[in-house]
Amino acid sequence: MELKKLRKQLRISQNELARKMKVKREYITRIESGEQNITIETLNRIAEATGKEFEFHFK
Repeated sequence: MELKKLRKQLRISQNELARKMKVKREYITRIESGEQNITIETLNRIAEATGKEFEFHFK
């Protein structure tokens, strides 16, 4: 799921998500705009901050 869509569903601001992830708001902006490559570690931090589960599968 796209981060922006998830964040809006959960009614969390970029500032709030950034605070929960312990990153700058600008980092969230870059992820949402596709300007920032995302790591598995970052995906895990997003999952923790949003209360969601992160799964990764190879096909």
